Amino acid sequence: MPQSIIMQKLIKFPNELPVETTPFNSGDNKQSFKTTLKSLGKTEYIDEELSKFQVLHPIGDSFVGKGYLEDGSSYDLVAVSTNESFNVAKSDNEFLYFWGSKKAIIEHGIKRLIDGTIGAGNNRYDSKTVTIDLRALKKELEDGALASIKGGWWRELMIADVEVAYLGGGTVTESENWNDYEKTEGIISALRLDVPNPIEKNKDILSVLLTKEGNLVVYKKVDEKELFEIAIPLFNIARKHLI
Repeated sequence: MPQSIIMQKLIKFPNELPVETTPFNSGDNKQSFKTTLKSLGKTEYIDEELSKFQVLHPIGDSFVGKGYLEDGSSYDLVAVSTNESFNVAKSDNEFLYFWGSKKAIIEHGIKRLIDGTIGAGNNRYDSKTVTIDLRALKKELEDGALASIKGGWWRELMIADVEVAYLGGGTVTESENWNDYEKTEGIISALRLDVPNPIEKNKDILSVLLTKEGNLVVYKKVDEKELFEIAIPLFNIARKHLI
């Protein structure tokens, strides 16, 4: 089961926790939602001390309709809500790492935290997305042993009839097409990488995907410690190539 961990740049973090956002109403104003940020101590990652937090993020979809019970009686349907949550790790170098839910849920929760704590003074939360220069990151990865590049997605290639392209394979960066793409002003939007496998030591590699927005997708279910063992070494390099 694939899972994501997302890196963002920290702008402002609340001085006192827990902190709640201002209420956000559903479309019909019959429900309101608050997102809460609270402390959980430290992560399980042992190579770097990272503070761990949880975001409790109820969400709802507003609609109008009718529901019917088995006895034939009807009732009004107004809205349905779900209680979502995800985790946040905070480093000492002003970066945050989000994991534990779907990417869309995490991004929605971050937005509500930002919008819902405006005016909270020292208890305001703010962060921003990052943009990684994956061309520069690719060059550094090729010179080291941290990961091997097995594929890449390209955009804005300025090549006739080519809007988006994927190139993959064992020696993909040495291919003629890859070299042609690098000569254009195209952008690498994601890299498919093989990294050392911290889960099954007898297996050499694990496949991951890193996007230019700082989203790392691991194509295997891993626990918290293993997720950070995979992600932090890559993010440490990626931070040197932020645009």
